[in-house]
Parts: sequence; structure tokens; C-alpha cells
Amino acid sequence: MIVDAKAHGLGYLYPPKDTVEGDPASDWVQEAWHWVLEGDVATPRPAPPWFSTPAMMRMTVSTPAILRMLKGFTQPFNFVHVPLLFPTLYPTGKDQSNFSLVIPFSKNREKWLDTKARDTHTGQQYSISLLGTKGPTTRSKRVEVKCYGNVLGAYREHPEAKFLGHDGNPCDSLTRGLLKRSHIVANCHRYIGKESSRRWEQGDDISMADFTCAEYSDGKVNADQETRKRIIQIGIRKVARLSGVSRETVGMIAKGQPVKPSTLSQLIAFVK
Repeated sequence: MIVDAKAHGLGYLYPPKDTVEGDPASDWVQEAWHWVLEGDVATPRPAPPWFSTPAMMRMTVSTPAILRMLKGFTQPFNFVHVPLLFPTLYPTGKDQSNFSLVIPFSKNREKWLDTKARDTHTGQQYSISLLGTKGPTTRSKRVEVKCYGNVLGAYREHPEAKFLGHDGNPCDSLTRGLLKRSHIVANCHRYIGKESSRRWEQGDDISMADFTCAEYSDGKVNADQETRKRIIQIGIRKVARLSGVSRETVGMIAKGQPVKPSTLSQLIAFVK
């Protein structure tokens, strides 16, 4: 019996089913944890029907930058859905830095697979389908996306990185039994920002889909790969001339060297 089912690690997902007020059994989070835990400690119950529903995040069009990125796809302060993609199943030549899909917001979950998705970087439309299915018959390109079952399945198989197995070796997806403490000897310190957790708490924001945690060094921060790539595409001289940031500093940012957070923020705003 689960006393208090928390949405830890699941709260970023749009509910795959409607919850009936006053009926705990209709809570999808509680169903999810029952399935995850019973797979290890009891006879597994059948997977809920919503396991085969495409996994979606609901994002808010909350800033002018996000609205420009969507290129007229929706209106300010509206919602959009962001399907979850497999890291190894991006279209040819695409990756997380240059490909991100959105679909119009809809509570009708049965229609999600029939809805065209748009790449926020190019505006090109794609059909979406679940892994291993043919998807809708269409001439447009097709991208396989995760379903809620894929997300929960990964949860069950996710190794516990903070502990060792009963044999003293690092945990893997098959580790079972009483775990041991893992002792770590650090040879250097890396200062990682905690912006990700704050952003999840502050609500839906499409920029979370492409979030890269900032790494700080002596009060400075490094640009992410997408920003560096964009600077090189535009040209260091042109970026320096139009943004007002010195050419030397722009070059440092493009090479991944740390700079002041305010300087990097100024350049990121210009690039976007």
C-alpha cells in the first residue's frame, strides 16, 4: 500500500489521464509507483492503459523569446505540448542542440499521435509515432517519441548511483538486495548551478526541454554547446560588432572558456 504518492521525477509530465476528485485510485502517479515497486517486490500488476500514450510535457509561452522561437505557432501565454524524444532516434543530422518538437495543446490525448509536430528550429512539420509502430500514413517525415511506459520502464531500471551493490560494485540496472555506502574521493571541485530545480518549481517553460545546467568557475560560467555553435555560425567578428561584446571575449565564449555570467547573458540574448 502506498500511503502518499509523490510526483517526484514525474511532475514535469502532463497527466496521461484525468483524475477524479476524491478517488485516490484514479491518480496516475499512484498507479505509476504501484507498477514500479510491485515489479520488484510482488507479482507485477498489468500495465495501465495509459502506458501506451505519448509522453508529453505541457509548456507555457511565457516570454517574447519563446514566442519568437515558436515562429507564430501559438499565442502569448498559451500552452503547447513537447513530446519526449529518444536520444538515439533524432532525424539524420539533428540532435538536442538543433531539434525540438512541439504540438498544439490539447486535452484529447487520443488525438496526439494524429497531430503534426513542428520543429521549433526550422518550422518543418513531422508526424510522431510510438517506438516500433508505423504511425500515421503521411508524406511528411516521422519521429518516434517516448510513451509513458518508456518513462516508467526507465525508472524501474535506473541504477542507484549513490550506493554500491551488496557485492561492493557500482549499481547497475539489475542490482538487487541491501545496498552499501559508496565512498568518493574527489580530485577536483566543479561548481554546478541549481537552476534546473528552481525552473521546475516555477512552472512550465519550454526552455526546460533544452536545459543545460550551468557550470561555474571562480564566479564565472561556460556557454553551452548550442550557444557556442551559434556564435561560430554567425561569426565571431560579426557577433562582437553587433552585440557590443569585445571580440576577445566572444572568442573565449566560443571556445568554451569561462566568462562573467552577465557577459554571457548579454551574448545569449543577442544570439537568440
